Amino acid sequence: MLLSTHDPLLALSGARRLVIRHGAVAQVIEPSAQEQANRTHLAELDRKLAGLRERLRRANVWTNHGLRCGNNRQSCGGKR
Repeated sequence: MLLSTHDPLLALSGARRLVIRHGAVAQVIEPSAQEQANRTHLAELDRKLAGLRERLRRANVWTNHGLRCGNNRQSCGGKR
């Protein structure tokens, strides 16, 4: 099966990724163990963002969004 997507989670879910450039296959990538670990982390962040979006849709307000980036626990997109 071939799936075309711009969604990184979907792209990392397959056994291989085809990189298309200018209408041709430019690269075939088989995911490494590190990419699989990164996919797990990306999926966790995606779930958190989806939850925040849903809270906004329901007109909820929050003061601490609870998202953290990296190992130093700084806020995503915030000042360092």
